[in-house]
Amino acid sequence: MVKKHTVCVWLLLSILLTVSQMLHAQQTLTLEDCRTRAIEGNKQIQIKLAEQKLAKETRQSTRMLYLPKLNLQGAYLRTNEELSLLNDDQKAMFGNMGTSLSGTLQQNVPNLITSLAQQGIITPAQAQGLAQMAGQSLPQLQQSLNQLGEEVVDAFRTDSRNLMVGSVNLTQPLYTGGKISAANKMADLNEELSATQIELTEDELVKKTDEAYWLVVSLRHKERLATSYRDLLQHLDEDVQKMIREGVATKADGLSVSVKLNEAEMTLTQVENGLVLSRMALCQLCGMPVDSQITLVDEQKEDLEDSGETPVASIEQVWENRPELKILRTARQITDQKVRMAKADYIPTLALTAGYTLTNPNLLNGFQKRFGGIWHVGALLSMPLSNIWENRPKVAAARTQGNIYDLKREDAESLIGLQVRQNEFRLSESRKKLKMTEKNIASADENLRSANLGFSEGVFTATTVMEAQTAWLKAKSQQIDAQIDVRLAISELSKSMGL
Repeated sequence: MVKKHTVCVWLLLSILLTVSQMLHAQQTLTLEDCRTRAIEGNKQIQIKLAEQKLAKETRQSTRMLYLPKLNLQGAYLRTNEELSLLNDDQKAMFGNMGTSLSGTLQQNVPNLITSLAQQGIITPAQAQGLAQMAGQSLPQLQQSLNQLGEEVVDAFRTDSRNLMVGSVNLTQPLYTGGKISAANKMADLNEELSATQIELTEDELVKKTDEAYWLVVSLRHKERLATSYRDLLQHLDEDVQKMIREGVATKADGLSVSVKLNEAEMTLTQVENGLVLSRMALCQLCGMPVDSQITLVDEQKEDLEDSGETPVASIEQVWENRPELKILRTARQITDQKVRMAKADYIPTLALTAGYTLTNPNLLNGFQKRFGGIWHVGALLSMPLSNIWENRPKVAAARTQGNIYDLKREDAESLIGLQVRQNEFRLSESRKKLKMTEKNIASADENLRSANLGFSEGVFTATTVMEAQTAWLKAKSQQIDAQIDVRLAISELSKSMGL
């Protein structure tokens, strides 16, 4: 007994779990849900979003053009010869300075001593002592002076075969003829253009999603209609078969009803297959697995009544809202900035410069083998000359491109205005058709009721009933088409107005 109770509990839990999974797997979606899923899962929109991110990063990079540029550089050079501040003759002169001076003294000192003795300034004994002293001192003086000359030559050596240089430089643009501001404005416009392109792609995707959504709804309602029509024929077939057995109807009547019933079964199968395929197409648009179990809110409604919604916007608002016109206006503004940039190429530019430079050997202190540095600050003015005539064609080309965008925009405004008017007429016509189908439905219902009543009383034949049923099916089908057409017309009118 306990074992049976345990099995029943497990069986109940399994059933509840299965039902829960089925309920969880079944999703009910509104039109807005489908639109949102389609936009979030669309690869083209994801690409456009990546392009928008790229445009934003480019804009942020362009903002940096206002900031100063800071450069750090370093270099090492090894040369086979060093820089020399003295030429070879000067080096030889300093190296032989003592020898040259000693020779001159040897020639002139004895004559000077003799002249002093003759004039009585010194005695002969003093003259002899001076001559002896000069003879002893001149060699030492020659050696000392030669050594001093060599030291001078060594002091002028640069030893620059190993040269190390480092520098840090800062450049701050002060005036660039408007090129930097034009580049930033273009970056802003490109980011705006990317956002508008996303909007245009979303509009096109929403239109496809709406069409797929209402196709599913239409086929679901037609499936119900086809099922009702088949049930009517099945009931008629049963009645005719009874009448054949009772001898009040012929086999031909039975065959006619059977053919119609088979046609109804075939039509129902076609509608069911179309419904499955349309659901798969909608799931694919929404970025869901094609075998997802989804139910649409509007397909559960018994009647798709006209919401009475009518999008309204002035033609100026339409031109302002439509992404196609936004793209053309933005492209026109970009060409204006291209004109500014082309003009800036032949306008003088001014920049502030500052920096610090290190060298080893130290160029500032006798080529010492240590680092020495110097700072500098100044202004840089640049005046291009050849660009004046080179850039004129660029300016003219940019202006021509802008004129082309103006013409495209004017043409697009005219076409969009016509499109809005056509969609307004389409919505009005769809609503008129819907009202006509409602009247036809009332007539078809009454006709079918009368035919069924007459058939039951033996006044009408089965053929008359089938004709009434066919008329009823046609009226119902036309009503569904009209209801869906109204919904699509509203969607199309709203899109054409940019709402």
